[in-house]
Amino acid sequence: MNMDIRDGRESVGFWHRLAAYLLDLIPIFIIVVTVSPYFQDFYVSMMAYLDGQNSEAERVMFLSERNMRRDMLFVIWVLYSAGMECTPLQGTHGKWLLGIKVEHQYGGRISPLQALKRAVMKIVGAIPLYLGYLWAGYSKEKTAWHDLYANTRVVKR
Repeated sequence: MNMDIRDGRESVGFWHRLAAYLLDLIPIFIIVVTVSPYFQDFYVSMMAYLDGQNSEAERVMFLSERNMRRDMLFVIWVLYSAGMECTPLQGTHGKWLLGIKVEHQYGGRISPLQALKRAVMKIVGAIPLYLGYLWAGYSKEKTAWHDLYANTRVVKR
C-alpha cells in the first residue's frame, strides 16, 4: 500500500489502471463497431484478406484499414479520458467503477489543460512499448509518465 504523505490517500498503480482501461474499452469498442458499417471498404478488404487468395495490394489495403480502426479507437479513448478527467467525476467510467479518480498532485480536480496534457502524454507514453504506462508499476509514487508531466496522480476515492 502506498499512502501519500500529503493527504493520506492511497495511490493506484498499474494493475488498477489497466483494469479501468479495459472497462472503458467496452463502450468505445461498441461505438467503433457500430460506426464501422459506414466504412464499407473495411469489410470488402477484410473479406478479400480472409479469402486467402489475395494480392499484395489487397493485403496492404486491409492492413491499412485495420490500422485506421485501431488508431481511431485509441484517439477516441484519449479524447474520452481527457474529457472525463476534468469533470466532477474526476475520471472515466472505468475508474469510477473501480473506485479510483484522477486529481492534481496536491489534491483537487484537474483543469481541462491538465487533462489535455495527460492525454497528449498518454500517446507519447504508448510509443516506446507502453513504457510510460508501465512506469506506474515501478515508480515509488505509482505515477505514469502522463501523471508526471501533467502534475496529476490516480488515487482511491
